[in-house]
Amino acid sequence: NEALLSLLGVDREEDLLGQDLTEFVAGGNFRDDLLQEVQADKIEVEFERQDGGAFVGLVSAESTYDEEGELAYHDGTITDITDRKEKEWRLRVLSEAVEQAKEAVLITEGEPLEEPGPRIEYVNRAYEEMTGYSEEEAVGETPRILQGPETDRGVLDSLREALERGEEWEGEAINYNKKGKPYRVEWNVSPVRGENGEIEHWVSVQRDVTEERERESRLRGLANSIPGVVFQFVGQNSGAHEFTFVGEQAEDLLGLSPEPETFLDRVLARVPSSQREEVLRSIGEAAQRVEPWHQEFLFETPAGERIWVLGTATPERRSGDIAFNGVLLDITERKRREEDLIEARQEAEQAARLKSAMMANMSHEIRTPLTSIIGFSEMMVEELEGKTNTFAERVRTSAERLMETLNSILELSKLEAGAHTLQFKSFDLAELIEEIVQLARPEAEKQTIQLRLETTGAPLEGRWDRTALRRAVENLLSNAIKFTPEDGTVTVRIRPIEKGAEIEVEDTGIGMDSEQVESLFEAFKQASEGLDREYEGSGLGLSIVRQLIEAHGGSIEVETEKGEGSRFTLLVLEGRALKEGAEPPRRSPSDVDSKGASQPTLRKHGDLGGLEEAEGPSRRKIRPSRTLIRRNPPIRLVRRARSNSKVGELIEIGRRALELPYGYLTRIEEGVQQIILAAGNHPLIQPGKQCVLSESYCRKTVQQRGVLTIRDAREEGWLGDPAYEKFQLGTYVGEEV
Repeated sequence: NEALLSLLGVDREEDLLGQDLTEFVAGGNFRDDLLQEVQADKIEVEFERQDGGAFVGLVSAESTYDEEGELAYHDGTITDITDRKEKEWRLRVLSEAVEQAKEAVLITEGEPLEEPGPRIEYVNRAYEEMTGYSEEEAVGETPRILQGPETDRGVLDSLREALERGEEWEGEAINYNKKGKPYRVEWNVSPVRGENGEIEHWVSVQRDVTEERERESRLRGLANSIPGVVFQFVGQNSGAHEFTFVGEQAEDLLGLSPEPETFLDRVLARVPSSQREEVLRSIGEAAQRVEPWHQEFLFETPAGERIWVLGTATPERRSGDIAFNGVLLDITERKRREEDLIEARQEAEQAARLKSAMMANMSHEIRTPLTSIIGFSEMMVEELEGKTNTFAERVRTSAERLMETLNSILELSKLEAGAHTLQFKSFDLAELIEEIVQLARPEAEKQTIQLRLETTGAPLEGRWDRTALRRAVENLLSNAIKFTPEDGTVTVRIRPIEKGAEIEVEDTGIGMDSEQVESLFEAFKQASEGLDREYEGSGLGLSIVRQLIEAHGGSIEVETEKGEGSRFTLLVLEGRALKEGAEPPRRSPSDVDSKGASQPTLRKHGDLGGLEEAEGPSRRKIRPSRTLIRRNPPIRLVRRARSNSKVGELIEIGRRALELPYGYLTRIEEGVQQIILAAGNHPLIQPGKQCVLSESYCRKTVQQRGVLTIRDAREEGWLGDPAYEKFQLGTYVGEEV
């Protein structure tokens, strides 16, 4: 008929008559098998149409035989079931997917909605695993078997209302498994309608969210315990931003309820308009660049309190959007402290300016009269005798002591203010230490103290601040001699270390206990204090030493024991290493022997005949420097000779005199020894002039502890003598002679 022609894609009946039907069957010619199957039952056959198409047909046939029993013909029908087979295939795939799903799926009847409710017709494997009910146990029952004491009646009423309206429903509820254990499910119910639009089934999908909700509860508890508002907001590609979570602390901190949907708008509404755009801009930039967000802003609470808030968050990508997890913190107190610190800094700067002005005034108002007192008292000592001479000497000594204290205070002030600038110059540090030791010998010998110098015997060339290191080492050496009893020993060691030098000053003196060491480098602190203290001093020396050494990129260490002595170790950087930002040098245990002495050691110490190296390839004589110098004189007697012969008399060493740069006359002549008097604030010396005394007069000066006459150096004619080095007095009198 026409229907068959259409199914097979044949245009005319005569084109089909006489053809074998099996030629239209996909997969080849199997006529006999097909006929047997068709006669036995209806079968589904895939046909190929003449126009190239295909369809699935349901074939049924009957055979008719003639009188002789021979097959006459077949009568049959072919029904196109292609659409039905497509639906069956889709249903099979869907059924398999439902079976493999992790969510529990159950299908119920469409009615009744009244009790006992629609019965279950199908459940998947996930349902069996979640509830403990097998398919055989569940089918025929109603979903009420999953309800229990904690099942929320309000949730069920909401579900019932949606079912009555024929609508989808979703929510959360507490169900009970077969053993009676409660669990929380995320629940979705949808209607399935028939061809007439009537609801034939309800499909319910349930996901166990028990552990997820417990984790959320723990995280929320943790978030609420943090002293701030924990939040999460999402920066979308569209540029919109929305909060997805806000901690309950929002109530306490900001006075706002934690609903995330409107949280951002409510916060921004209470941010000053001058900062509002900046907050939004910072959020947008952080989302665009996927970088941490950090912003401080003012916020006015509903109660009218203005607080500072710090918002900080870290980004993470989520399905194309950027989620920021962070916290809002109240930093009002920190801001107040910052304001206090700024105010305190301003006050400190003002105090520093006042201090600088006071120090400048002190330098002028105290130094000037002190200089006159010292100068005139020296003259009085030379002229007076008896008690008045003693009184004059006490005046001079006290004035010099006061001048020394004043200079220390001024120097410490400069160091603390950062006004001290290092002046690096190339020289042999070992030679400087040797010179300092030789200058200290007279004082050590006066107290019958053995003064030792231990070096490697090799020069220690480098760029150093000569004045700073001289000041530091002299202070330590002076202290060591002062605090060492008679017949004691003071040892000075110097050796190179990586990128610098190590200088040790060790004594067998009174030592200190641990409590004294803790405050040793504080200004005005001394081991013995009070009116009845045994030793004099301002207590500024070690504080100055520490700051000088630290300014030199180094450190100072002390080892001491009460009654046993002390050892101070200076570790200083060489100028080039300091410029490169090297770390302060530190000693390793291998740097020193068990007694802390550097190697090689010196066999002879303190001998006026010189120091002899004990070990090494060459045995070099280290000649001591002889310096004739008056103790802290404003008229400085300076004479340096590298000689074993005794020139004049060694007299007391003064720290002030050692500050004179380039102040050494190097000429040594047989029979004629002259001493240069460097002009420093003495009332009898005119600026730009200095004086020369003969050797014999020098002896008399030393013996009488003073200067009897002063003559202009130009009158002596020595300035034109090329044998003498040019003597620079620019630091003291403002011009070069």
